Amino acid sequence: MPKNKSRTPNKKMINAVVDEHSQANYLYEHTDIQVKIVFVDGKALVGDLLGYDQFTLTLLVKGKRVLIYKSSVKYVHKAANQDTGLQGGT
Repeated sequence: MPKNKSRTPNKKMINAVVDEHSQANYLYEHTDIQVKIVFVDGKALVGDLLGYDQFTLTLLVKGKRVLIYKSSVKYVHKAANQDTGLQGGT
């Protein structure tokens, strides 16, 4: 029996790739517009999404660049108002 079996990706691997691309597409569509980022602790930060990579997001908040780890983010959505800065949570 040959040692090199044909490896087919399992369903879990395929879902991970699809999820990663979905996240990349969503962030790409929101780049250079004002977004609201809600953290896992309930606090929110509003600013312009400048860029992103595998582990981080970069925002422009009140003229300063802010680096945010994705692991601390609960969700990201388009900002409803023009206020910027840190907003308290519950």
